[in-house]
Amino acid sequence: MVVVKEKIRNRIVDGAQNVFSRHGYRRTTMDEIAQVLEMGKSSIYYYFNSKEDIFRAVVEKEGNVLKKEINRVLDAESSPLGKLKTYIRCRLHRLPDFKNLYEALIKEDLPEMDFVINLRKRFNREEKELVTRIFQSGNSEGSFKVADPVLGAIAISTMMRGLEIPLLYNSKDVEERRKLMEDLINVILYGIFRGN
Repeated sequence: MVVVKEKIRNRIVDGAQNVFSRHGYRRTTMDEIAQVLEMGKSSIYYYFNSKEDIFRAVVEKEGNVLKKEINRVLDAESSPLGKLKTYIRCRLHRLPDFKNLYEALIKEDLPEMDFVINLRKRFNREEKELVTRIFQSGNSEGSFKVADPVLGAIAISTMMRGLEIPLLYNSKDVEERRKLMEDLINVILYGIFRGN
């Protein structure tokens, strides 16, 4: 019985994910979710207490998929510089593909949901910890010279959050976006100063 219940919950999350991705949290109704799933609303309420509960499950699912993807690409890199480049590239390029997670992280007009507030705090904390570890590793092996890895991680995270919307949404062309992203990574990692 537990396995069947979990399968149905997963089916609801999958169907709702598509509806939330198209309409956003605010404009999605339980009627639309029920219609897509060809279920009655009362059946959905048996598995989830509210639209917010379903949205939370969708966002958690997308967050877990993104985290696994980031870990996979980071594990493929051996050098701290490679890890940092790969992280920035993956973070800027892939996060917007997870539309519901992205909405929860950046949309200021979402209702004050405790799980969204906690998600934002956790995402920022985990990102800061990850980039801090990369900086510490680079400092240890001598490839980086970052006086304060925590402050450096905060700077990188802040830059990415500030640039992702104009960078990713001002250009719909995938190749142009990729080039802009590579230019941004080069500025972040190598700066603008030309040494002697």
